[in-house]
Amino acid sequence: MKPVNKKTLSIWNAFLTELKSVFRDKAVFSTFVSTALVVMLVYTYVYSKQVVREVPVAVIDLDQSRSSRDYLQMLAATEEVTLKKDFLGLNQAKAAFFKGDVKGVVLIPENFSSDIRRGRLVNISVYADASYMLYYRQIMGAVNVVNGYYNAGIDVKKLMSAGNTAKQAQAIHSPVTASSISVYNPVSGYGSYIIPMVTALVTQLVVLMAIGILGGTRRENKELHFLFAVVLTPGGTIPVLLGKGLVYISLYFFILLLQTGIIYPLFGIPFRGAFWGMLLFMLPYILAVVFLGIALTGLFRRREDAIMVLIVTTMPFMMLSGLSYPIESFPVFYQYLAKILPSSWGIKGFVKITQMGVTIRDVMEEWIALWVLASVYFMAAAFFLKQTAQKSLKDSLVEKA
Repeated sequence: MKPVNKKTLSIWNAFLTELKSVFRDKAVFSTFVSTALVVMLVYTYVYSKQVVREVPVAVIDLDQSRSSRDYLQMLAATEEVTLKKDFLGLNQAKAAFFKGDVKGVVLIPENFSSDIRRGRLVNISVYADASYMLYYRQIMGAVNVVNGYYNAGIDVKKLMSAGNTAKQAQAIHSPVTASSISVYNPVSGYGSYIIPMVTALVTQLVVLMAIGILGGTRRENKELHFLFAVVLTPGGTIPVLLGKGLVYISLYFFILLLQTGIIYPLFGIPFRGAFWGMLLFMLPYILAVVFLGIALTGLFRRREDAIMVLIVTTMPFMMLSGLSYPIESFPVFYQYLAKILPSSWGIKGFVKITQMGVTIRDVMEEWIALWVLASVYFMAAAFFLKQTAQKSLKDSLVEKA
């Protein structure tokens, strides 16, 4: 009978021990379940409409002419806004705006029609809620599009009255045109932008939370040296770390396949890459997060410590991930700080694979960076794991004495 390699056996024992701990600890297990079945499902559903439509806008027409009505009909035909016309003046519209009943106000001035006929510049006042950029973009976008078409109609009519054909008038008015093509996000949807980034970021937060809670519990109960006794032997940290890493790789590979293979298509979020390429890229990402989490457990004396620390650091993690603002626009110090976090590289590569359809060769920079981080955090995790196990054994012996 072929002898079993002790290191292989240690990896398997560490894998089983960690896996049992994940399923036995209600807080850790619920963290994974809530992420896979609740958080990502609900989060994806919330943004499944992709774009904000029919933003309520108050309209004040002080001209009450055919021209002003034509303009408002064009504005009402856009999908971005829905017009509310029951306002007698600006003060009434302002009151509705501050109450939140409308997100913008469009004011057509007196003499709108007569000034256009006389060739005078007409100024339509638009007030939009810039505190919410999606509302602001939709309102201003709709008004700018209508202004473009309305102005074009006026110019073309003038040119046709001068003897030009409709085609000639259009060419004179707009000698240069541009075709706008939204690459990788054809509908310019917010969901297609945010969901892949959140998927990668939540991977880091959930794994760190699970490892922190388990690590804090074991340190509080002084049981690390008992559960992973091999850690105390020379080179014993290596199989334990690999076994722990395999647990979270297995769990999160399942969650990722569930997310990208079922939830994404269910709510219309595109997935343009290959599943094997995505999993291959995520391998060093998850390992880097696991080893970072194990290294940080040296700071947690109780399971509550892990929860408190991760709650405090969630917002900085999110900001440094580039989720809300491009990393390239950060101050130099924070750009370097972001590079030591797995999520900064993981999000970038994950989005490229899932949304741009690139292969692993095209994200080699991010992939190598994640392997470097995984190696560095592996050494840190080995050091702190050994230290924690030795202290656990010492404290246990003191209590028995």
